Amino acid sequence: MPFRVGETLTFDVAWSSYLVAGTATSRVVDKRPSNNSTAYYLVAEGKPIPLVARFYSVYYKMESLLDSFSTLSQRTSLYTEEGARKISASTQFDRATERAQFEQQYQAPLQFPIPKNVQDGLSTLYALRTMALKPGTSFTVPVADNGLLYTVKFDVGTPAPLKVPIGQLEAWPLRISITDMAGQQAGQN
Repeated sequence: MPFRVGETLTFDVAWSSYLVAGTATSRVVDKRPSNNSTAYYLVAEGKPIPLVARFYSVYYKMESLLDSFSTLSQRTSLYTEEGARKISASTQFDRATERAQFEQQYQAPLQFPIPKNVQDGLSTLYALRTMALKPGTSFTVPVADNGLLYTVKFDVGTPAPLKVPIGQLEAWPLRISITDMAGQQAGQN
């Protein structure tokens, strides 16, 4: 695996190259028994810097269990705070029946069919790191989010040097486009 227990990645969240609005961290907390297998317990959190928080108070926490053998998501949960509004939701993936169950507080559970290789958003980021990328190639990943399915397409560019606090690394530029179940664009890059 190209990641290990104890790894923490920290990102600036910015609106432009000049205005940092917050931080996001992603951690590989541990590796534990789960669903007759073992899974990496992943946690990502995002929050604004104190100045932005005074005007727009938000907090996001996503947790995922990523199967250490298949690199497919077993379960994911999301907790959000936006001002006084707090929401908890989770999705459990049943690979044997190719179904997922989405639950959000105050709502009835929703079961829906899933493709064999469906991921959640956080697990997708880690599963990408296990792939052998080649410049000029494209691939898609089905992603379940809040009881809906999306198709995320990745177009791979040529590796380029990237300067980070630990030095200079080779980074793969990925162009990302997201479409919903109706084929409508839901996001990009």
